[in-house]
Amino acid sequence: MINFYSKKLSDDDKLLTHWLCYIMDRQTGYKRIWDVAGFVVSDLVHNIRLSSDMRLQLLNPSNSIKAYFIKASDYKWKKKYSDKLSRAKYILVARHKADNNKILEKYKFAGETNPYFRSRFYPSDYKSILCTLDILRKYDFSLANYLCQVIRKNISKEPIVPKILFALYLLTYYEVGKTSASDIEFNSMKSEARKRGKKVLKILKDNKEFIKKYENFMEGEVFKQKRAWCALRDYFKYPELKRCFFNSLKTHGLQQQVKVLRKKKILSQFELPGDVWNNNPKFRNCILKETSYESDPKYKRNKRMMMNRLLRKIYKDEGIKVADGYPEQFDVTFSFVPRMCSESNCSLCPYGKDSGVGGEDLDKICIQDPDKFCPVALICCGYKNYCNPDSCKLLELGYISRSARTIL
Repeated sequence: MINFYSKKLSDDDKLLTHWLCYIMDRQTGYKRIWDVAGFVVSDLVHNIRLSSDMRLQLLNPSNSIKAYFIKASDYKWKKKYSDKLSRAKYILVARHKADNNKILEKYKFAGETNPYFRSRFYPSDYKSILCTLDILRKYDFSLANYLCQVIRKNISKEPIVPKILFALYLLTYYEVGKTSASDIEFNSMKSEARKRGKKVLKILKDNKEFIKKYENFMEGEVFKQKRAWCALRDYFKYPELKRCFFNSLKTHGLQQQVKVLRKKKILSQFELPGDVWNNNPKFRNCILKETSYESDPKYKRNKRMMMNRLLRKIYKDEGIKVADGYPEQFDVTFSFVPRMCSESNCSLCPYGKDSGVGGEDLDKICIQDPDKFCPVALICCGYKNYCNPDSCKLLELGYISRSARTIL
């Protein structure tokens, strides 16, 4: 899905590009992140690993000729994009031209143009990227190398995934703080990044300190790391990045650990990325209706509990097995809630059928034809999956009649 500037990038380059793009994945259309930022950032990542003389200077806005992070007023093509850059002070710009990249043409970047990307929260995102790359200097600017060394030194016992997540949090988000456009001054920010990097490296060097900080992190901060959880999930579940991730770990000598990380049960350690969709009151009230998590007095504080934290509690309390589902899978709400709850499509909702407040029209859209897409998944989430009536949970649970069929 990422529009890399070159098809010849290494797995290490692809992983770091993906991680840095996720830093900027806030209140911006996800396609623009992967289409435009993916091109610009992959150019930066590849160059920073090759450049022995420039390195972090590639993020110095004062060097507008070679840097990837520059003042918008220094952008060569600022007149062409003046309407979109009118409120921008800084942008990320690729040093390779758009040429014939068909994806970039959709965003009006073509030919001799150097594509740019403006992060919505660029001051803090720039600082996080600078802090991340400062630490990765010690690891040949390889995210996989960083994780391999952390796993070898700091992660010997279960659970593994939350500790990997914590290591990524230390790399990019730990004590980064907030910043504004007026604070952007490269040398001072690089100095701050260097001090922060020394603190992080000290934590990683002392395993007892790592575990102590990790335990504090698990008390609540772990449920606030939406972007980190989303990125890490891609390394385990999205086919292209999964291949890059495990190949890179093997390349850096982590063959035995990869066997453990490939087991399905490891997925139960992933938390649901916190999001407005899975905390939607209508959705939440519906799925918790007439359960002890809604009505029992001892659970009354659950109404204030974030959905990702509550799902972990339910998963533990009910002894649910990974084969029957795990908390991260509830991120389907990203697709489900805007189409269903926000549009009051309760009559077509399988959750409504379960709680007795909807689902009465499910029979009207079920076709039970393996040669066609499942209309329930298509309507509820926009997912194109072929109908599989022999192993359909909705049919098995009796939410839809076996005789139901719509003639198209």
